[in-house]
Amino acid sequence: MWTFDGNLNDFYGIFNAGPDNGRTATYVYPGYTGYGGALSLGLHGTSQSVSIATFLSIWHVSFTLEAWIYPTAFSWTYGGSPDNALFGQCQSQSTDRCLHIILRSQRIYFGFYGDDLQGNIAFQANQWYHVAYAYDQSTRQQYTYVNGVSDGQRTSNEYSSCS
Repeated sequence: MWTFDGNLNDFYGIFNAGPDNGRTATYVYPGYTGYGGALSLGLHGTSQSVSIATFLSIWHVSFTLEAWIYPTAFSWTYGGSPDNALFGQCQSQSTDRCLHIILRSQRIYFGFYGDDLQGNIAFQANQWYHVAYAYDQSTRQQYTYVNGVSDGQRTSNEYSSCS
């Protein structure tokens, strides 16, 4: 769990992160809740991301990833489709081995590479959204939620991740 409250350390000190591209992390205050800080990516005019040095093992397990996001603009980076990455874990760009959680065409997108679920709600810039992505390993169901409301569900192949 990352609070992004002034640093990139996770709550337990196991999956601490660091900024990519030789940049420093940028924070805005107050955060969504009116106190603390929020990590701000993309204020430098180019893409900005953070990396976690320790591998996050979510292979053969159910998982949920969630975040508060505040998109200020939407980029055009993938075959003419606007992609804004939120989370990724990719060993190889082959079906079911590359987890990517993004905004694509201003909608939430939960993919395993070639085995993907796109939400229905179109996001607007300069608004807060709570997004959640869940995968039930036993039923192979992918779920997306926006502001606590279901925005998509489908059966996928099993996420293969990194073995």
